[in-house]
Amino acid sequence: MIVGEQDWSDLLFLHWRVPASDLRDHVPARLSIDERDGSAWVSMTPFTLRNGRLRGLPPLPDFHELNFRTYVTLPGHGPGIWFFSLDAANALMQDSPIHKKNLMAKKREGSKPRYVTVADDSAQGEYVVERVLEARERGVLLKRQAVLFRSSHHSDTLELELVRRNIPYVKYGGLKFLEAAHVKDLLAVLRWADNPKNRVAAFRALQLLPGIGPSSAERISALIGTTLAPTPLSANQWNRNAGRFSSNTPTRCPRP
Repeated sequence: MIVGEQDWSDLLFLHWRVPASDLRDHVPARLSIDERDGSAWVSMTPFTLRNGRLRGLPPLPDFHELNFRTYVTLPGHGPGIWFFSLDAANALMQDSPIHKKNLMAKKREGSKPRYVTVADDSAQGEYVVERVLEARERGVLLKRQAVLFRSSHHSDTLELELVRRNIPYVKYGGLKFLEAAHVKDLLAVLRWADNPKNRVAAFRALQLLPGIGPSSAERISALIGTTLAPTPLSANQWNRNAGRFSSNTPTRCPRP
């Protein structure tokens, strides 16, 4: 089953011959280190990742990456690649004249990350909100929970689901979805269409038209609000109108 896809561009492979014994402490014991021409090899691979997307998740933005790896075999399964992470970072930082650090993983226990497949972005938002609510039921406060995303727009569907369920949240790193200017513009048009006497919505929607500024929009919205007066029909009028209709005679239904 394909779980994702991505394109690599501007790719470069740099290889160094290294004694396998030098790598043994940095590779899990269950993996055997592959050798070629009597030596193990490590490679540094800079590239640009483009068009990356995991199944059921939003697309990833393009970014540059550099990985450091060696070649291994898992008995009974076949060959593979082992990526160095903290080992490579620590080795580089030890030679830094400014920042000398030694990074290590401290969390030894706890639940492992899960890869979850959902149908679409809407289902993804629903899934995340359900997990948030489950954690709250276990006593984890909402302010102690966080959802990480690469780009601001990746949280759009999640924000809509949070708003729909009336769950308060704070967004760091960009405007909330419903606070974005283009979303407010669209909502103004829809609200004005739903209620032509909504002067606040009309004021914003009118300014989307070329040549109309705040002053003109204010005058037009005020004029529309005072002159547009829909005439409602009483129940008796509706009943009389309904009696004129026949299933065999197509006609136009009067609008209130």
